[in-house]
Amino acid sequence: MTFRIDSARLRQRTDGACWYFEIKGYQGKGIYVDLMTDDDGRGLWVQTEFEGTFEQLLSVDDFEIPLEATPKSAREKLALALYEFGWGPRVCD
Repeated sequence: MTFRIDSARLRQRTDGACWYFEIKGYQGKGIYVDLMTDDDGRGLWVQTEFEGTFEQLLSVDDFEIPLEATPKSAREKLALALYEFGWGPRVCD
């Protein structure tokens, strides 16, 4: 079981900003999903359906990426969290 982070970006919205990730390897399987934090860069949610509903993976107390972080450091923090979550090691291109 492995995962790959295809993109990491800070998404500006009218109500704030959040980290947004596209990955392959949801639950260690070859499934593409979108992950995002809340407006403070805390918590982690996965988009569960195409209609845009999100399911919380990690609580706001257990995961945080500062909004001023670089995309590289955001990827590294996400990779560590997903590895510890049991999704397997990160595969880099």
